[in-house]
Amino acid sequence: MVAIDQFISKQELAHQKILWELMITVRDAIPHVEERFSWSIPYFYYLKKPLCYLNVTKNGLVYMGINNTVPLAEVYAQLTGEGKVIRQLHFPNLQSIDIGVIKAILFEVCDIIEEKLRS
Repeated sequence: MVAIDQFISKQELAHQKILWELMITVRDAIPHVEERFSWSIPYFYYLKKPLCYLNVTKNGLVYMGINNTVPLAEVYAQLTGEGKVIRQLHFPNLQSIDIGVIKAILFEVCDIIEEKLRS
């Protein structure tokens, strides 16, 4: 998607590498994910429901906001935040990306979305 590519290309080179790695991880984990450029950031939807988004803070920290993760925060200590629905994973550098943890969280969130759609 052009808007997402432009968003990433406007970031500092170190942030671009992190953002691309995260985008590839989401695409690999959830093959049917829908990519949108919503609220001026890259957003990913699963079964038409918000799954996660990528952003860079004003202080230059890359993070992934993940919807429906409040119940998972006790299981995954890496999830931070205090919102009603979204928790975040922060990535100060490329080496801080744990693809296994990200995929595990995304799989669980997809299960939560599917469960909500069934009920």
